[in-house]
Amino acid sequence: MSRFTFRLERVLGVRRVAEAAAKSEWAAAVYAARSAEEAERSAGDELLAAEQDLRGRLASGPVDPRAVVAAQGLLDGLRRGLAAARERTARARAEAEARREAWAVARAERRALERLRERARARHAAQAAREEAAAADERALARAPAPDAPDAPDAMGAPDSSRAPHPADTSLEDPAPPLPAPPRARTHPTP
Repeated sequence: MSRFTFRLERVLGVRRVAEAAAKSEWAAAVYAARSAEEAERSAGDELLAAEQDLRGRLASGPVDPRAVVAAQGLLDGLRRGLAAARERTARARAEAEARREAWAVARAERRALERLRERARARHAAQAAREEAAAADERALARAPAPDAPDAPDAMGAPDSSRAPHPADTSLEDPAPPLPAPPRARTHPTP
């Protein structure tokens, strides 16, 4: 039998490449999401530090009102930066999840083709086994003598005595003894 070939092998190769690309894109999106989370934490820490600094100045005594207004402007800018960082983090997380789902779809497509290939391989192996068994049967039949050949040896090499005798051989045999006559029925005289 011929060597196994899967007709969709090229498609399977393309699916493997697509899965690897999707996985790489997912990894990059996860990295971007983690970077966005780190930037959000940093912006939050910066805002917290600026708020504590302003509280400390206000608690220490009289402060120039222009410094307070400037500090409030800085805090407003830091709050807007934190809000923007939170939006970037949310978008990055959503993108990472979308990339993970795309990778899961690509992986499922590759696995489906691999299952098809394994089924085709199993069918090919079963067909090869059937063909081999048929070839072995044909070889065995080719070696066996014709069934009507006289005194053909059986599988063990002994003449086959279970077959009907050849017509020429029946004259040499003793005829079977005749069967005895059936007993006669007795009749009893009636009194």
